[in-house]
Amino acid sequence: MPSTRVTPLTSPQLDLPAEAASIAGSPNDPVDETMTSARSSQCQSGGVITWRRASDEEMAARASSLKDASTTYTQVGFTEGDLPDGYRHDRYERCIGRGDQVWAEAKTKVMTWAAHINAGVRVVPSGPPIAGSVVMLSFEVGPAHILAPCRIVLVVDEPDRAGFAYGTLPGHPERGEESFMLERRSDAAVWFVITAFSRPADLTTRLAGPVARQIQKRVTNEYLDGLVAN
Repeated sequence: MPSTRVTPLTSPQLDLPAEAASIAGSPNDPVDETMTSARSSQCQSGGVITWRRASDEEMAARASSLKDASTTYTQVGFTEGDLPDGYRHDRYERCIGRGDQVWAEAKTKVMTWAAHINAGVRVVPSGPPIAGSVVMLSFEVGPAHILAPCRIVLVVDEPDRAGFAYGTLPGHPERGEESFMLERRSDAAVWFVITAFSRPADLTTRLAGPVARQIQKRVTNEYLDGLVAN
């Protein structure tokens, strides 16, 4: 069995706890075509909470609209070193095996979004991460769909380290950065390491409090599981 080390992390396909359902409202609340009125500002910025599943074309259009947007935090690339003050700090890691074959297979999975896809997260566009590009992530939280825009801020392809990091863009419910890295260590063990720093981007996320944090932790474990899934 793979071993996991947790220091807690970010993003979902979960059943939303009853106490959290009120944060996003109800499917019976008045909504426009794509989102609740409470999130109209996020719709304009690129992020959305909606009661219907966005199409790939809609997600691609939102990603394209943010091609010139700046990240919503200034510490770009800090998941590679000391994490900045003023954010929650999280690090999860799991040993997924040993040897060249494990490394090669894991690297392919990381760079094709397997950890996200197997965790139930949609990614558009779904090609390999390219530094500077914008991706739209879609999470299911209970009956709601959350669209979260990110920019790929880092891509690593080294003999013993590979992966990428993305940072939040306007409309994302959090501010911060998350990296997904493979490390091949001295004993030939291959580790999948997720590192993040984040804080709420708006009042809605702040009000979610411990519920949002619980969702983050559970989803990160789904990312870890997703990399080793067939």
